[in-house]
Amino acid sequence: MRHHPTARTAAPLVALIAALALAAAPARAASNTDLFWQAPDLAARGITAIALLPLATYDGNATARVTAQGALEQAFHAKGYRWVTWTTTNDAIVSAGGDSLAKAVSHALLQQGRLDSLQAPLVSRVAGARAVLCGRIDRYERVDVAPLDSGTPSVSVQLHLALVDSTGTLLWSASGSETAEGQYHEAVQTSHGLESSASAAPDPTLPSERDLLLRLLTRWAARFPARAAPAAAN
Repeated sequence: MRHHPTARTAAPLVALIAALALAAAPARAASNTDLFWQAPDLAARGITAIALLPLATYDGNATARVTAQGALEQAFHAKGYRWVTWTTTNDAIVSAGGDSLAKAVSHALLQQGRLDSLQAPLVSRVAGARAVLCGRIDRYERVDVAPLDSGTPSVSVQLHLALVDSTGTLLWSASGSETAEGQYHEAVQTSHGLESSASAAPDPTLPSERDLLLRLLTRWAARFPARAAPAAAN
């Protein structure tokens, strides 16, 4: 006689299948909103060169700044402009006014997200570009969940970018975020209680911070105006 599994024996099997499905599930992208603004006459300004100003961070996270700047270069490089590199722009600022000027510029970015009418002319002049792309990293965070904890692992980035001309006039801006979440994790328990000796390990299903930044900045690059083609000769 063939025996059919009872509810008692089937329940652990169902639970195991569900657990395996959760473990194999990819990271989930949370809903994100991007905000853009562009000056109506931007295309008519004839900008050919843009200076890249080192991004500001609230906590001085050099890894976040370098990672974000690299992702921005990769996403925006094909827009047709002559880009003045981050290093060149920063060196020019330091040469013109020392570390105090560089700190003042970074402070302005933290306060208002862009250069103002006092700083933009100087930065534009020393960098040799009619426009400056500047911005601020508002969030650069990875949350890993340890075995003894319950929670949802996640990776989040949030940025604000602004393009200003040599007078400090805002030409284009973008702000937004990108977040990816893993599966909810229940605290691991043993016969001795919570497994407190293990530390949090990165969730392999989650993208890296650079991957998220590149995803975000690729969307923004699609909304960033390409360099206008030179007028045809008569």
